[in-house]
Amino acid sequence: MRLAMSSSSALPLPLPSTFSQSPSLSLTHLPNYSSLPLTDQQCTLTDSKPRTIRFRLSELCRQGQPHLARQLFDTIPQPTTVLWNTIIIGFVCNNMPHEAISFYSRLKHMGSSVCDQYSYSSVLKACAETKQILEGKAVHCHILRSGIHPSRIVNNSLLNMYSATCLTLDNGSECDLVERVFRTMRKRNVVAWNTIFSWYVKRKRFSEAVRCFVMMMRLGIKPTIVSFINVFPAVSEIGDVRVADVLYGLLVKLGNAYVNDLFVVSAAIVMYAELGCVDLATRIFENTCERNTEIWNSLISGYIQNNFPLKAVDLFLEAVEAEDAVTTDDVTFVSALMATSQLQHLEFAQQLHACLIKKCRDSQVISLNAMIATYSRCNHVLLFAAEWFRTRCCYLCSSLVYLQLHRIDRPLNI
Repeated sequence: MRLAMSSSSALPLPLPSTFSQSPSLSLTHLPNYSSLPLTDQQCTLTDSKPRTIRFRLSELCRQGQPHLARQLFDTIPQPTTVLWNTIIIGFVCNNMPHEAISFYSRLKHMGSSVCDQYSYSSVLKACAETKQILEGKAVHCHILRSGIHPSRIVNNSLLNMYSATCLTLDNGSECDLVERVFRTMRKRNVVAWNTIFSWYVKRKRFSEAVRCFVMMMRLGIKPTIVSFINVFPAVSEIGDVRVADVLYGLLVKLGNAYVNDLFVVSAAIVMYAELGCVDLATRIFENTCERNTEIWNSLISGYIQNNFPLKAVDLFLEAVEAEDAVTTDDVTFVSALMATSQLQHLEFAQQLHACLIKKCRDSQVISLNAMIATYSRCNHVLLFAAEWFRTRCCYLCSSLVYLQLHRIDRPLNI
């Protein structure tokens, strides 16, 4: 894959001063990194064999000590590419992407080892996490100059890097890089398709996301759970119930592993609720074998969104009664307060207020703002609510409530 890159992207990565004389590490493959021996029986079986330096480096990174592994790496006279990769992936796995990029830069400047597919894919992941497009484009140039044919993992890493770094850019030429990389991929697996779905949805190009999903199905590529999670928001934005029915029917056809996945269930409920199909959203909820907090919140919010506050309150009470099986959170209570606000039911609002205090959630800003709004809609005890929240970081909300109800001719001076 050869793409025309701007001159700025061809600049080499700078060598950080903090790494000029510091040790380096390497990991091999990100998925394999977590598959190191964990059980006592496995450790016993391997005790009879000498442990390699790569094993020791990987073990230190797995234990959350990548800097210690880098110090051990620094004692190696001529480290191999595998050992360099071990440290790079170790930094990535320990949420230290900047250190991973710096260590890759050190590898390129030393020139003692040759980067391979895992080197590039690991540092591209670090660039995606840090949103550093210039460093990502520099790595892309390194790949092109190396003369190696990029593997699927490198292509997918490039696609993911550009989709993450170009998301906030308004420059059309920069944003086109995502599509250009996707088009030039000779073999696209479902990971690449999922990335482009997510990219189109984030860019609010919902029709293109659905078209890509259809194209993937025509090519005979089996969608994953992530595929449906990514495409469901696009369908709800398009507003086509028939497309939603077709996609959910395909999901059911793929079996219980798909239809009972908690993330898919939540996404499907949100999709049908935004389409106004509350009955279908309710049916999906009722047919779910297991329900987590997000699923309960999705349907409660769906009822509120479609002006069914009574159903939302009933479902909230059901969730509270089943609290042994499901944990309510701040979103659950805020949704219940929104439903109470629509009903203008003061007594239930006071009960929710007491419940929040009992659960020690009355200090959360989002809950406080929702409570003030609920009391204001109930046209009662507004002055008491404003005074009670005087020191609770809700000044703006309180002032807006007063202005809305015209109880005083100016905002409350808090």
